[in-house]
Amino acid sequence: MKIRIELNRENCISCQACAFSDPEDFEMSAEDGKSTLKEGTENNGTMTKEIEANDDRKEKAVTAAKGCPVSIIKVYNAENNEQIAP
Repeated sequence: MKIRIELNRENCISCQACAFSDPEDFEMSAEDGKSTLKEGTENNGTMTKEIEANDDRKEKAVTAAKGCPVSIIKVYNAENNEQIAP
């Protein structure tokens, strides 16, 4: 399944929950301490990344989105644009 992860960096509180839940896709920026999407593109404060994800990888992204205390991560089915999480 192809998924799209969106991260609103402007509202990140640097809690690191996403990087802990899904270190394959998220990391904390050394510059500002906020979360970033590895290999993601940024546009107006929102980072986006599309990946082919097996069930395990998709579940990690969903866990990161659901675990974000400020709900700034969204995961979509990239094929039909259906929001999977949170």
